[in-house]
Amino acid sequence: MNPAVYFVEDMAQKQIRCETIFGEQAEVLRSDLPKFEAAMAQLQKSPLVAKRGQRWEPTLDNVDEYLARCDEICHLVPRDFDELSFSQGC
Repeated sequence: MNPAVYFVEDMAQKQIRCETIFGEQAEVLRSDLPKFEAAMAQLQKSPLVAKRGQRWEPTLDNVDEYLARCDEICHLVPRDFDELSFSQGC
């Protein structure tokens, strides 16, 4: 398989995995609105969430470091919302 195709397929699978985790945790949190709102406020502080105007794309001088960190994040196995939202960001 072409390395670029493999990379894109791998990243797509990892994105689906993360979206599934977020979706499952969101369902749990929606059953308790105050807890959900507190969790969302906490998530906004996460280094994984880009702030308005912040560049999230890698620059030419740090693309390898960026991709390595993204791969590291994708291999984490969070057990709950806190572990997922407070992983150290890219």
